[in-house]
Amino acid sequence: PISDAIKIESTMDYPPQWMLVDNGAALPGAGVNSSFYPQLAQYFVDFFTAFETAGVPITFLDCFNEPLETYANMTQAQVADFVKQFMGPTIQKMRN
Repeated sequence: PISDAIKIESTMDYPPQWMLVDNGAALPGAGVNSSFYPQLAQYFVDFFTAFETAGVPITFLDCFNEPLETYANMTQAQVADFVKQFMGPTIQKMRN
């Protein structure tokens, strides 16, 4: 395992193409299809759980790298909604 003194930050550049509006037909900038927010939240949990299982705990998790300028194409309000309504509760459920 990694030393507790080392802090790992992870950032996803963009979600899988099938989670984008129209399956990413308008790449780049297709945007995340909000109907897939629950699956995207679980995708994040599965991602960092796999690292933790391998002995590499992720201390900080950014949802998206430059969300307005990548395939995620999400506004600050959309990211806040995703974190508050989907990602946060999914992580909390996993932790309990």
